[in-house]
Amino acid sequence: IAKGDEPDPVTAGGALVYTITASNLSAQPAFNVIVSDTLPAGIAFLGNLCVNLGNGTSITFTGNITSGLVFGDPRAPVVGSLASGTDTNCTNIAIITFDALIQPGAAPSSQYPNAAALQAYSSVPNGPDFLTNSRFDLASVTTANPAMRKALVGTEISNTNNVPSEATIGEVLTYTVVISVPEGVMPNFIVTDTLDDGLAFVDCL
Repeated sequence: IAKGDEPDPVTAGGALVYTITASNLSAQPAFNVIVSDTLPAGIAFLGNLCVNLGNGTSITFTGNITSGLVFGDPRAPVVGSLASGTDTNCTNIAIITFDALIQPGAAPSSQYPNAAALQAYSSVPNGPDFLTNSRFDLASVTTANPAMRKALVGTEISNTNNVPSEATIGEVLTYTVVISVPEGVMPNFIVTDTLDDGLAFVDCL
Protein backbone atom coordinates (compact mmCIF):
# COMPACT_ATOMS: atom_id res chain seq x y z
CA ILE A 1 0.00 0.00 0.00
CA ALA A 2 1.24 3.51 -0.79
CA LYS A 3 -0.17 6.95 -0.01
CA GLY A 4 0.47 10.41 -1.46
CA ASP A 5 -0.99 13.91 -1.37
CA GLU A 6 -1.07 17.01 -3.55
CA PRO A 7 -0.54 19.90 -3.53
CA ASP A 8 2.15 19.97 -0.89
CA PRO A 9 2.64 22.44 0.67
CA VAL A 10 -1.00 23.53 0.92
CA THR A 11 -2.45 26.77 2.26
CA ALA A 12 -4.65 26.88 5.36
CA GLY A 13 -8.27 26.48 4.33
CA GLY A 14 -7.16 24.91 1.07
CA ALA A 15 -8.16 21.60 -0.48
CA LEU A 16 -5.88 18.70 -1.29
CA VAL A 17 -6.23 15.30 -2.91
CA TYR A 18 -5.10 12.11 -1.21
CA THR A 19 -4.20 9.09 -3.34
CA ILE A 20 -3.94 5.57 -1.94
CA THR A 21 -2.61 2.74 -4.09
CA ALA A 22 -3.11 -0.90 -3.12
CA SER A 23 -1.16 -3.42 -5.20
CA ASN A 24 -1.40 -7.21 -5.28
CA LEU A 25 2.04 -8.61 -6.08
CA SER A 26 1.24 -12.23 -5.24
CA ALA A 27 0.58 -15.05 -7.70
CA GLN A 28 -3.06 -15.32 -6.55
CA PRO A 29 -5.99 -12.90 -6.84
CA ALA A 30 -6.90 -10.91 -3.72
CA PHE A 31 -10.47 -11.01 -2.36
CA ASN A 32 -12.20 -9.06 0.40
CA VAL A 33 -9.62 -6.28 0.30
CA ILE A 34 -10.18 -3.64 3.01
CA VAL A 35 -8.40 -0.25 2.97
CA SER A 36 -8.90 2.54 5.50
CA ASP A 37 -7.59 6.03 6.21
CA THR A 38 -8.30 7.96 9.42
CA LEU A 39 -7.58 11.64 8.80
CA PRO A 40 -5.68 13.58 11.47
CA ALA A 41 -7.18 16.42 13.48
CA GLY A 42 -7.17 19.59 11.39
CA ILE A 43 -8.02 17.84 8.11
CA ALA A 44 -11.62 17.13 7.09
CA PHE A 45 -12.93 14.71 4.48
CA LEU A 46 -14.56 16.63 1.59
CA GLY A 47 -15.75 13.81 -0.63
CA ASN A 48 -15.26 12.94 -4.29
CA LEU A 49 -14.23 9.42 -3.26
CA CYS A 50 -13.25 7.25 -6.25
CA VAL A 51 -12.02 3.64 -6.26
CA ASN A 52 -10.72 2.29 -9.56
CA LEU A 53 -8.50 -0.45 -10.88
CA GLY A 54 -5.25 0.61 -12.49
CA ASN A 55 -6.89 0.30 -15.92
CA GLY A 56 -9.67 2.72 -14.93
CA THR A 57 -12.42 0.17 -14.21
CA SER A 58 -14.54 1.24 -11.25
CA ILE A 59 -14.50 -0.95 -8.13
CA THR A 60 -17.67 -1.18 -6.07
CA PHE A 61 -17.24 -0.97 -2.32
CA THR A 62 -19.07 -0.85 0.98
CA GLY A 63 -18.17 1.01 4.15
CA ASN A 64 -16.31 4.31 4.32
CA ILE A 65 -12.75 5.54 4.20
CA THR A 66 -12.45 5.86 8.00
CA SER A 67 -13.78 2.48 9.13
CA GLY A 68 -12.64 0.71 5.96
CA LEU A 69 -13.58 0.39 2.31
CA VAL A 70 -14.45 -3.22 1.52
CA PHE A 71 -13.77 -3.78 -2.17
CA GLY A 72 -16.22 -5.62 -4.36
CA ASP A 73 -15.18 -7.86 -7.25
CA PRO A 74 -15.23 -5.88 -10.52
CA ARG A 75 -14.92 -9.10 -12.55
CA ALA A 76 -16.77 -11.64 -10.38
CA PRO A 77 -16.76 -14.50 -9.71
CA VAL A 78 -13.24 -15.65 -10.56
CA VAL A 79 -10.82 -12.71 -10.44
CA GLY A 80 -11.22 -11.15 -7.00
CA SER A 81 -10.99 -7.53 -5.95
CA LEU A 82 -7.48 -7.41 -7.36
CA ALA A 83 -6.03 -9.71 -10.00
CA SER A 84 -2.76 -11.53 -9.38
CA GLY A 85 0.58 -9.82 -9.71
CA THR A 86 1.14 -11.51 -13.06
CA ASP A 87 -1.62 -9.40 -14.63
CA THR A 88 -0.43 -7.09 -17.41
CA ASN A 89 -3.54 -4.87 -17.55
CA CYS A 90 -3.04 -3.15 -14.16
CA THR A 91 -6.07 -4.94 -12.66
CA ASN A 92 -3.85 -5.99 -9.75
CA ILE A 93 -3.78 -2.34 -8.66
CA ALA A 94 -6.50 -0.31 -6.92
CA ILE A 95 -6.30 3.49 -6.80
CA ILE A 96 -8.34 5.40 -4.22
CA THR A 97 -8.62 9.19 -4.42
CA PHE A 98 -10.58 11.66 -2.32
CA ASP A 99 -10.62 15.36 -1.46
CA ALA A 100 -9.80 16.78 1.96
CA LEU A 101 -9.68 20.27 3.53
CA ILE A 102 -7.04 21.84 5.77
CA GLN A 103 -8.55 23.80 8.67
CA PRO A 104 -8.69 27.57 7.93
CA GLY A 105 -6.84 28.51 11.13
CA ALA A 106 -3.79 26.31 10.53
CA ALA A 107 -0.44 27.94 11.20
CA PRO A 108 2.30 27.96 8.54
CA SER A 109 4.71 25.00 8.60
CA SER A 110 2.14 22.80 10.36
CA GLN A 111 2.61 19.13 9.50
CA TYR A 112 -0.24 16.64 9.21
CA PRO A 113 1.05 13.05 9.06
CA ASN A 114 -1.56 10.57 7.92
CA ALA A 115 -1.32 6.79 7.39
CA ALA A 116 -3.42 4.66 5.07
CA ALA A 117 -3.92 1.05 6.09
CA LEU A 118 -4.40 -2.21 4.25
CA GLN A 119 -6.54 -3.96 6.85
CA ALA A 120 -7.31 -7.31 5.23
CA TYR A 121 -7.36 -9.52 2.16
CA SER A 122 -7.90 -13.18 1.37
CA SER A 123 -7.10 -15.58 -1.47
CA VAL A 124 -10.65 -16.90 -1.88
CA PRO A 125 -14.05 -15.21 -1.53
CA ASN A 126 -14.84 -14.70 2.18
CA GLY A 127 -11.71 -16.65 3.08
CA PRO A 128 -9.42 -16.15 6.08
CA ASP A 129 -7.58 -12.87 6.35
CA PHE A 130 -3.92 -13.17 5.32
CA LEU A 131 -2.85 -10.20 7.44
CA THR A 132 -1.97 -10.66 11.09
CA ASN A 133 -1.42 -6.91 11.35
CA SER A 134 -2.48 -4.09 9.04
CA ARG A 135 0.09 -2.68 6.64
CA PHE A 136 0.55 1.10 6.60
CA ASP A 137 2.04 3.84 4.48
CA LEU A 138 2.49 7.39 5.71
CA ALA A 139 1.99 10.67 3.87
CA SER A 140 2.60 14.04 5.53
CA VAL A 141 1.28 17.32 4.16
CA THR A 142 2.67 20.68 5.29
CA THR A 143 1.01 24.09 5.30
CA ALA A 144 2.78 26.79 3.30
CA ASN A 145 5.47 29.01 4.81
CA PRO A 146 5.62 32.79 4.58
CA ALA A 147 8.23 34.04 2.13
CA MET A 148 10.47 37.09 2.48
CA ARG A 149 12.63 38.90 -0.03
CA LYS A 150 15.00 41.82 0.59
CA ALA A 151 16.48 43.97 -2.15
CA LEU A 152 18.60 47.11 -2.47
CA VAL A 153 16.49 49.62 -4.37
CA GLY A 154 19.24 52.17 -4.81
CA THR A 155 21.44 54.78 -3.18
CA GLU A 156 21.00 58.50 -2.64
CA ILE A 157 23.59 59.45 -5.22
CA SER A 158 23.40 57.96 -8.68
CA ASN A 159 25.76 59.14 -11.41
CA THR A 160 28.48 57.79 -13.65
CA ASN A 161 30.91 57.75 -10.73
CA ASN A 162 28.53 56.14 -8.22
CA VAL A 163 26.33 53.32 -9.52
CA PRO A 164 23.21 52.30 -7.52
CA SER A 165 25.00 49.36 -5.93
CA GLU A 166 27.78 51.58 -4.55
CA ALA A 167 27.63 54.09 -1.69
CA THR A 168 29.82 56.77 -0.19
CA ILE A 169 30.15 57.59 3.51
CA GLY A 170 27.02 59.37 4.74
CA GLU A 171 24.94 58.34 1.73
CA VAL A 172 21.42 56.97 2.30
CA LEU A 173 20.58 53.49 0.99
CA THR A 174 17.05 52.32 0.35
CA TYR A 175 16.03 48.71 0.86
CA THR A 176 12.70 46.98 0.31
CA VAL A 177 11.50 43.96 2.25
CA VAL A 178 8.57 42.06 0.72
CA ILE A 179 6.78 39.48 2.86
CA SER A 180 4.31 37.07 1.29
CA VAL A 181 1.97 35.73 3.96
CA PRO A 182 0.00 32.53 3.22
CA GLU A 183 -3.54 31.88 4.41
CA GLY A 184 -3.80 30.88 8.04
CA VAL A 185 -2.91 32.17 11.49
CA MET A 186 0.54 33.52 12.35
CA PRO A 187 0.62 34.48 16.05
CA ASN A 188 3.57 36.56 17.27
CA PHE A 189 4.90 37.11 13.76
CA ILE A 190 8.12 39.16 14.00
CA VAL A 191 10.40 40.48 11.24
CA THR A 192 14.00 41.42 12.04
CA ASP A 193 16.72 42.85 9.82
CA THR A 194 20.24 42.97 11.22
CA LEU A 195 22.17 45.63 9.32
CA ASP A 196 25.79 45.18 8.36
CA ASP A 197 28.49 46.99 10.32
CA GLY A 198 28.72 50.61 9.17
CA LEU A 199 25.01 50.92 8.39
CA ALA A 200 22.44 52.62 10.64
CA PHE A 201 18.66 52.59 10.42
CA VAL A 202 17.22 55.96 9.30
CA ASP A 203 13.49 55.65 8.60
CA CYS A 204 10.67 53.66 7.04
CA LEU A 205 9.26 54.90 3.75
